[in-house]
Amino acid sequence: MVDRMALMERFPPWEPSAVARMVRTYLFYDVPRIGVIAQAGDLYLFRCVEGYADEAQVWAYIGIDPHDMRLLDEKVNTRQFWELLRGLTVYKPMSLAVATDADGIVEAWDKTVFAGPVSIMDGPPITSYLADLADAQGRLPAATRQLLHELASA
Repeated sequence: MVDRMALMERFPPWEPSAVARMVRTYLFYDVPRIGVIAQAGDLYLFRCVEGYADEAQVWAYIGIDPHDMRLLDEKVNTRQFWELLRGLTVYKPMSLAVATDADGIVEAWDKTVFAGPVSIMDGPPITSYLADLADAQGRLPAATRQLLHELASA
């Protein structure tokens, strides 16, 4: 499994590149919100971590193996599914993206590693981190950065 996932600007976050294909959808609400993507022979679990109903969203991607996907398949639609999502993704490097309804992915970051026990289920710390990073780098429009701060403090 490669640590690096290709996240391309202007692509929808659930199909983040020309070579990505959807393998599983675990949660769908208007668009896939949690699922598994295959890209270049590797599997990546993805989740919309913040902004479900907003014009901008934060998405997280973590490499998994086929055994992890089988475990998720077995637990889907149960309370254990959510616990498994946390357990499989805590302390793992994440690729992160900010996407808008109008433009798809507008910015992405590879191999983000959090100091503490952050999983793909922890939207507020991920969003807060991205808001601060976007401010420091100045790579997002001011309105999108402001929305990230609002999502982080919600």
